[in-house]
Amino acid sequence: MREEFEAWASSPAFGLRAGHFEKADDGEYLNYPTQCYFQVWQASRAAIVIELPQRWEFNAFGDPQKNDSGTELEHLEVVKAIEAAGLRVKS
Repeated sequence: MREEFEAWASSPAFGLRAGHFEKADDGEYLNYPTQCYFQVWQASRAAIVIELPQRWEFNAFGDPQKNDSGTELEHLEVVKAIEAAGLRVKS
């Protein structure tokens, strides 16, 4: 999430420079406004919740069928990818 924030904040649209991203030993930005921007960025990400659709699989004829027990690993991989983006998943 921090890399995404820094990429966005250093873009021409926002315009922070490399010096704005120096960090203290505790990981917080030394530049107080940058730290505030980052906290707002984190809060905006935390407010987004994605509800995943039902899991489906296809039978031998290619017809979709609700999967109540099989591809849990695929479901967990989707959840993992969404959470890695800094978002929460509604179960």
